[in-house]
Amino acid sequence: MALRVARLLRAGGAADAKPRWTLPEKDYHKYTYQPSIPDKHFNVGHWNYAPITMWLRARRPTMERVLTEVWSTLKYTSSAVSTPVARVVDANLPGFGYKVLGALGALIGYNLFVMNVTSRTEAFMFLEK
Repeated sequence: MALRVARLLRAGGAADAKPRWTLPEKDYHKYTYQPSIPDKHFNVGHWNYAPITMWLRARRPTMERVLTEVWSTLKYTSSAVSTPVARVVDANLPGFGYKVLGALGALIGYNLFVMNVTSRTEAFMFLEK
């Protein structure tokens, strides 16, 4: 009895099953036929697409720009608010322990403020509307 070493088999096995980044020119339609056609291949209305898909595709650059500008505005606004607060905290509360006590004091102060407002406006909550 003789043993032979066979060629290593991998998943797929077919000659056309090799992954690639681009579509080949030869047999283009063989590779592009699918129920949902990727955006880079169809830029016009198609029976696979609902009309909202084409409407959203036309507005995508504008939506991306709006979301980018909103994120930029939020980022710079939060930076403009938090940077001076962080400078004051660093200047007046040296060390980690004092910063923790400062945060605890801020929470207790907020709690007292809410308690004061609630006690003064509690009667309005029980009025019949």
